[in-house]
Order: sequence, then structure tokens, then C-alpha cells
Amino acid sequence: MNKTMGPAPSTARGTAESTLVRRAFLWFTDTGQPEMPEVRRAMLLTLGESPHVTLLGFFWTQAVGAFGWGVARDPRMLAWMATDAVFFAMRLAWSRGIVVAGTRARRLPVKRLFVLHAAWMASIAGGTALTASQPDFRLVVLGTILPVGFCGYVVSRWQAFPRCALTFIYLLCLGLFAGLAASPIPGLWQVAWLMPAGCLAYQVLLRLNHSILIGALRAQQENKRLSMHDPLTGLPNRLMLGERIAELCAGLRTARKADRFAVLCIDLDGFKAVNDRHGHAAGDWLLKHVADRLAQAVRVHDLVSRIGGDEFVVLLPGAGRTDAAEIANRLLHSVAQPHDLGGIATVVGRASVGIALAPSAGQTPEQLLEAADHALYAAKRAGKGVWRLHPSSGLSLVR
Repeated sequence: MNKTMGPAPSTARGTAESTLVRRAFLWFTDTGQPEMPEVRRAMLLTLGESPHVTLLGFFWTQAVGAFGWGVARDPRMLAWMATDAVFFAMRLAWSRGIVVAGTRARRLPVKRLFVLHAAWMASIAGGTALTASQPDFRLVVLGTILPVGFCGYVVSRWQAFPRCALTFIYLLCLGLFAGLAASPIPGLWQVAWLMPAGCLAYQVLLRLNHSILIGALRAQQENKRLSMHDPLTGLPNRLMLGERIAELCAGLRTARKADRFAVLCIDLDGFKAVNDRHGHAAGDWLLKHVADRLAQAVRVHDLVSRIGGDEFVVLLPGAGRTDAAEIANRLLHSVAQPHDLGGIATVVGRASVGIALAPSAGQTPEQLLEAADHALYAAKRAGKGVWRLHPSSGLSLVR
């Protein structure tokens, strides 16, 4: 019998269902506009809420349920209160998970949070229908106020994802519609048909809130990007370098070979002469040329930063002596090619490079940068246009 005919029907069915769920989730969380990953993550982080907010929502539903039980003695009220208590505990846990994942840069459990809130909103819609369908007018009033308040909650808490929010709002209004339509009180079924108008009003408010939030998040991420990049060359600046090297140093605690890395300090030789002879505009042009050359000479996961003037620092994650020496040679060769300074002149660049290896040359950003800087000065003293490895990193290799 041929065993390569494909997956079993149950496996294929499971895969299709998984794909369908994924597509549905992506549609619900899509805003209709492409967003940068940083903005998208900031949107997801807005879903975390403080325990006080979660507690207030729980207190309101329990208060309505307790009053409903006291008036109508309907056991379904107790069942709804118990269900809502379970959702309360789950929401506390998942909101905490969002906060923890955000602070530790982990993957956010958004899909589960969405499913949880969808089930919770369906539960509130059921409680609304149960309360509004009672013959006591006091419960009808409470059953009407309950979804109105939670619609406001949805508009404020889920404004980053309007499709999800609208789904929740229509669920709540559907519960109220069902309750009023089933009410034994004469004439209330006519009021039920006004619910779509309320949904449209919330939809307009949601769109307004969403545009304000997205504009603020985009501006926040753009400001962060600008604060961490050099305006002249577009390379990461000292601030981003500090964050990245601190992350790499934190990884040294595992003592794995893959966690080692190299720090390269690069300084242009004769840059002041270019400024003096051709002007600062030509010097800026040269810096941009050099920045492009450096970025093209390293690996995809390496970081090239400009920390000021004609000084650059390159981080090489996972690099040892051999890798660092090879990349240093590439950098020197790349910088040494002729540079056209915007038609003003053509100059041949030169650079000196100092190399420090972690953890042998240091295990903190300050130690490693100081070691690479010392190696750079050794390269300058050796005649420039060469690289030197800090002695503490092993054998002091030369180019």
C-alpha cells in the first residue's frame, strides 16, 4: 500500500481549520492600513489593563447579577455571575501576561486574549438579554445600562483594533435587542429596533478614537526612531548602540559560544584635512559615503553605528577572532576605495580599527568600548590604515 498519498483526512481537516482560524484572527485584528512592526506592537500593548479596571467591570456585572437574583430569583442569574467570575480571573491573568510580555520583549498572547474577550462579551450579552427580558421594569433599566457601559469600555480599550471592537459592540447590542424583544412589558419590543442606531453611533466614536490613537503611536515610534539614529548618516546612534551592546552583554551570562561578540571602534584617518581643504559639506558627504560602505561590508545581523564626528562602532554578534579580523579587513578595504564628494572632489579614504572581543576583553559595555578604543589608538600608533586586536582578547593580531 502506498504510504505517500498525503496527510490523513483528520490531519488535513485540522490544518484547514487552523488556517481558517488564523485568517479570521488576522482579519479581526487588521486595521485596513499597513503598520510598522513597532507600531503594531505598541497597538497590541494597549490591550493590557490595570487590575483596577478589570475589578471595576467585574464589580458592575456582579452588582447587576446580584440585584437581578434578589428581585427575580432566577437561577440563571447565579449561573451568569459564576461564569463572569471565571472570566474575571482569566482576564486578570491574561492582562498581566500582556504587561509581562511587553516589558520582557516576549511574544504577546493576543490571539488568546481576543478569544477570551469575545467569550466574555458573549457572556455579558447573555446576561444583558436575561436581565432586560425580566418583567420587573427596574431590571429592564439595569439591563439597558449594562451594555451601554461596556460599549464605552470597548471603545476605549479596543480602539486600536476597530474590527474586534465593533464585533464586541454588536454582540452587546444584540443581547439588549434580544432581551427587549422578549420582554413581557408591553411596547418594549418596539424599542429593541432602535439598537442598530446606537451601534452606528459607537462605530463613529470608535473610528475617531482609533485615528487619534494610531496617529499618536506613529508619532511616538517616529520620535523614538529619530532619537536613536544619526540624522546625517541614518545609522544607529550612541543611544541605540548602548541598548544593543547591553543586550549582548546580558547574554554573556549563559557562557555559550554563540553568545560571544566583537566590538570594533573605527576612526577615519585624515578626516580633518578633508574638512579644511574642501569644506564641511564635503566632509558630510564623505561621512555618508563611509556609512553606506560600512553598512554594506558587514553581515545582516551586525550593527553599524556612528557615535559622533568621524567615529563609528560596529557590533558583531557571535564573532570570534577570525570573524572579527575578516570583517575588519573588509571594512578597511571598503573605506579605502575612492569617494566622490558630490562633484567637489574625489578622495581616497583611510581608517583605523580597534577590536575587542567579549567576554575576554570585558563583560560590560564600558569595559568593551574602552578596550576597543585602546586597540584603536594602537592602530593609530602603528601607522594608521590598519586594525589591532586588544591584547586581552588573545594574540594581538595585526593586518
